[in-house]
Amino acid sequence: MFVKPRKSCEVRNLFKRILLPNEEDEIVDSNLFWQRRVRNKDIIVLTKKKTNRKGVINDPFVECAK
Repeated sequence: MFVKPRKSCEVRNLFKRILLPNEEDEIVDSNLFWQRRVRNKDIIVLTKKKTNRKGVINDPFVECAK
């Protein structure tokens, strides 16, 4: 799962022990810590955009609409 923090939040990566970068970062989504961060809307979950017929990705990451 790829995530990024909200603009007003500073979220520490539990395993790397550093703050999440403002760009996307890959995390393990089975952890209760990350599920709580998603539920509290401290982080934004990103998904990969589907490729078009030519196999070209226009924008690799988009925000999930939840």
